[in-house]
Amino acid sequence: MTKILDMNIHGVEEIPGKLMELNGAQYIFQELLGEGGEKFVYPIKNKKSGLILYIAKILKSKPGSPRAEESISSLPWKLFALVIPKLILYTEIHEIPGAIIHLQPYGVQENPEYCRELMDAAFEFQKKQQWVKAANAFDAVFKSNPNHSMAMLNKAVSLINQGDVESAIGLIQSSISIEPNYPEAYRLLSSISLQLGHPEAAIATLMRTLDRFNCDAETWEALLNIAIDYDLVEVAQHALEEVGQLGTRPSGEFPMPFVHFKDSLKQSISRRKEYDDLLIKALSAQMNNSWEEALAFCDRALSISKNNGLAVLNHFVCKYHLGKGGDIADDLISNLPRWNNVELASAVALGVLCSHLANMPERSKRLALWIAEEYSNHVDIPAVPVGIADQSRILEARSSKPILDVIDYIEEICTEKEAEQIAHLKALYIKREKEFSK
Repeated sequence: MTKILDMNIHGVEEIPGKLMELNGAQYIFQELLGEGGEKFVYPIKNKKSGLILYIAKILKSKPGSPRAEESISSLPWKLFALVIPKLILYTEIHEIPGAIIHLQPYGVQENPEYCRELMDAAFEFQKKQQWVKAANAFDAVFKSNPNHSMAMLNKAVSLINQGDVESAIGLIQSSISIEPNYPEAYRLLSSISLQLGHPEAAIATLMRTLDRFNCDAETWEALLNIAIDYDLVEVAQHALEEVGQLGTRPSGEFPMPFVHFKDSLKQSISRRKEYDDLLIKALSAQMNNSWEEALAFCDRALSISKNNGLAVLNHFVCKYHLGKGGDIADDLISNLPRWNNVELASAVALGVLCSHLANMPERSKRLALWIAEEYSNHVDIPAVPVGIADQSRILEARSSKPILDVIDYIEEICTEKEAEQIAHLKALYIKREKEFSK
C-alpha cells in the first residue's frame, strides 16, 4: 500500500512513489526532476487519471521556520502583481505533512496515460472547428483512459460549440471531481453559467476555486470582470477588498493589474443606482395601472444594466397587461435556462398564460413542460407575476388558478408521455393553490 508522504519521517530519497493528498485528489510523486536552490522539484501524477499536470516544489525549509514563513508571506503579492502580465509562472502554496510545497503547471505530457497521439488528433479537429469530429476523437481517448480529465474538458468545449450545454456541464463536473486543483476547469464552468445568463452562478463557481486557493489572481480577475460587468456591486466591493488584503505589496502599493477595477466599480455603482431608480418608478406606474409608462421605465432599465432580469420580467408583465403578450413566449423559449432561478421563473408561468391567450398552444405546452421538468416541489413552482414587490426584489405572484385553467387545454394536445408530465405539473399547482388559499 502506497504511503502518504510525511516529511517529518521520510527522507528526500523516499519521496518518489509516495502519495500527496490535496483537496480530495491524490497524487504520486515521480522521480526527482531537479534541485532548484531552496526546493526539491518533483512531477506529480494524479492517481486516478494518471495525468501529470503539475510539479511540486518541496521547500527545504520546514514549516514554521523563518525561511518557510518568508516564502509564504512574500509569494502572494508577487502572484497578484506578476501572474496576470505573465511575468512569473502561476504558483500555489500548500502545506503537506512536514513540508511546504509550491505547485506549478507542468507542460511535459509524455506519460502513456496522456495518450498524446490521440489527444493531438482531437486537437487538430478542434483547431478546424470540426466539433463533432473533435468530440468523437476525445471519445477515442476515453477508450484508453476513461479518467482523462483534460480530454473531458476539451470534449466539453466541443459539445458547447454543438449546443449541447447540459452534457458539457456534466463533463466539466466529472473532470473537476477527478482533478479538483485545475483552476481553468472552474473558469470554463463559470463561463458557461455566464452564457446561460446566470452571473451569480458564474461567480459562485469561481469562489469554489478561490476557497481552494485564495491567491489565484487570474480567478480574482475573472470574478471582478463578471461582478462589475453585471453590476453586482456588493460582490465587486468585497472582491476588491480581498484583493487588497491579499495582494498589496509590502510598500503598501495596491496590485497594479487590479487598479483599473476601482474606476470600473464606480461606474457600476452608478449604473446600478440608475437601474434601481427606474424599477421604483416602474412600480409606481404599475400601482397606478399606467402600464405604458411602466413599460417605458422597464425598457430604459433594460438598456442600462446587463444584470436586468427583473426589468425583463416586468417588461413581460407590462406587455401582458397591455394585451401585447404574444411575443413573450418566443423571447422566453430563445433562452429558457436564464429563467431557471427562484426570482425569475415566474416569467415562464406568464409565458404559458400569454401563449394561450395569443392562441399559440404548442408554445404554451413547451413552456409548461419546461416547468414540469425543472420543478418538483409545489412550494417552489412559479405562478404568474403581477409586478415589482420593491427595489430589486422578487415579484409577487397571483393564484395558480390562471395556470390551472390553461393546463386543462394543454392536456388535450399532449402525447402520452407529455400527458404524464403535465398531470404531475397540474397536481403541483393544485397543491400550491390549496396552500395559497389558506
